[in-house]
Amino acid sequence: MDNIPQKLGYAFLLAYPVIACVLSLLITKYTIPLLAKAGFLASTGDRHIHKQTTPTAGGIAMIIAFILTLGLAFVSERIGIGIVDFSQNYKFLIPLVVLLIPTGIIDDRFGIRARYKLVLQIIVALLCWVLGIRFCLKFCNSSFELIELALTVFWIVGFINAFNLIDGMDGLAAGITMIASTCMAIVLFLNGDVGNAVIMMCLGAVCLGFLRYNFYPAKVFMGDTGSMFLGYMFATVSLMSSTKAASFSSLMIPLLAGGLPLIDTFLSIWRRVTFKMLSGAENGVMSADRKHLHHRILESHNNNQASTAKIMYFVALILGLAGIAVALLDNRVPGIALVLVLFCFLVVVRRFAFIELRNSTQLLFQGFKQPKKTILICMILPLYDLAVLFIGSVLTAWLLGIDYREEMFSIIMGNILPIMVFLAISRNYRILWLRAYFDEIFHLAGILVLAFMFVFLLNYAVTTNIVLHAFALKYILFFLLTFVAIIASRIFLLQLQSLMVKHFRHSRLNKSCTPVVLYGGGFNSLLYTLMNYSRLDGQQEKLVGIIDDDKALTGLYIYGIKVCGSIENLESIFQRVGFCKIVVTTANISDEKLTRLECFCKKHKIALESLAVRREPRIDPTTM
Repeated sequence: MDNIPQKLGYAFLLAYPVIACVLSLLITKYTIPLLAKAGFLASTGDRHIHKQTTPTAGGIAMIIAFILTLGLAFVSERIGIGIVDFSQNYKFLIPLVVLLIPTGIIDDRFGIRARYKLVLQIIVALLCWVLGIRFCLKFCNSSFELIELALTVFWIVGFINAFNLIDGMDGLAAGITMIASTCMAIVLFLNGDVGNAVIMMCLGAVCLGFLRYNFYPAKVFMGDTGSMFLGYMFATVSLMSSTKAASFSSLMIPLLAGGLPLIDTFLSIWRRVTFKMLSGAENGVMSADRKHLHHRILESHNNNQASTAKIMYFVALILGLAGIAVALLDNRVPGIALVLVLFCFLVVVRRFAFIELRNSTQLLFQGFKQPKKTILICMILPLYDLAVLFIGSVLTAWLLGIDYREEMFSIIMGNILPIMVFLAISRNYRILWLRAYFDEIFHLAGILVLAFMFVFLLNYAVTTNIVLHAFALKYILFFLLTFVAIIASRIFLLQLQSLMVKHFRHSRLNKSCTPVVLYGGGFNSLLYTLMNYSRLDGQQEKLVGIIDDDKALTGLYIYGIKVCGSIENLESIFQRVGFCKIVVTTANISDEKLTRLECFCKKHKIALESLAVRREPRIDPTTM
């Protein structure tokens, strides 16, 4: 008989999501006509996809269903049939009810300017901080609370806006949240955090009930009221759970489970910033556009919203399962968990970020429309090096069990400042690393070695009671951490331009360009390639192959372009590749072969051009 209350408690745990789903379904149904009468209507046109006026602010129904379900959980606990103490999990409701919900309702009815809405979201995040919903970094004491505060505000505001941005199509935000919250709940159950797991299950359940009227063709939209509520819940529950299981997975799991909205937000900021730098337009980062992930997939699927939503659901499911895998691997093989996170991020960026990569490539070649931006670029590398040296010092002390806070002054004056002076006087910050040679890398490496030797000898000379091997170990570890990070950043910048060109060459944005083959695989073919991809003005050509009479080169890749064969195989190459232009990049072509190319091009109505690289004297001092 003693087990009856416990069994009832477990039954209620499973019943809560069902109750939440039913409540959401019923409340949404009867709320739709009330919203229309109250004037909560989404306008059509502009960047909106829907073609007819539709009631919005349906998130009110989700919130009511969610709060009623949590109220039932609270009552069941008080009457003795609940086995989980939810009382510590309810504090997140205060900022939600007091400020975030009214902000969403007012915005859906009357509209609020983006900057004012952002300020209100920051206030909500600050309220969460006061209530103890915050980052708790293990290596930080009270003197580092400002860092924790900044991270907490960034985390909460970021999630709120991420889910707000993804709510741009019928059923999208609700379906993605349903999948993401279910995956998050599974991870929380695995970690033993049953209270927060049930909250996430109820969140997914209210989304499922709402989806009945929100999937295409939608009868109601959730509006900013609903999307901000979903983002806020993800942010706060992940923070509350991370304080109970502070590990790599405690941060990575919500980033993966809610990865699709976050990636879309990251791409939106990247896209809008690079566009503003390129065009000098007045539009800022907060300006809306129709370049979100769902817009791109929608366009490629003939504006089929149902198919687009299902594709986005699938991507969200993959990311959610990756989050579960990270939770399972973190304590066993943390390295594999990190690789899995990076792999997911790289795959999504490579698959969807073609517009952003195009803009970045154009920036590398053309520079900025606004000259003042170059000042910021010149400041990036010194600030990066300064951050690397500081983090390297702190990390070295932490790894060796040294209290770095007591040595902060000596770290700055004895380690960081001398190395920064060496880097400054070595003309390192006067090098445009995007267009540097590898010789500059070796020069920088030598300067860093000299700087670290100087720092080691300086600190050895002024420090008393030294244990030599421990002292040497500290500086060797400090050297390795910072040396690798600084050199790797320069190598990355050095290769960035060629990597962007290579990606653009295979990008879907390059599919409509004129297919061209080059005749000749010498240096001039590289020159033509760089000239072609540096234009980025809508007149680019797609280099599909190289023809070279050196048969040993057939099948090999020259400057990233495949050698398709020699002039003897011209007909078969044309049938296989289907080019529209031949560009002769070599000056060492016989008249016979040139005539053969001309006849071939006339026969197939193909353009033929020659790349002429020559020197023209302007002033001859001997004739003056």
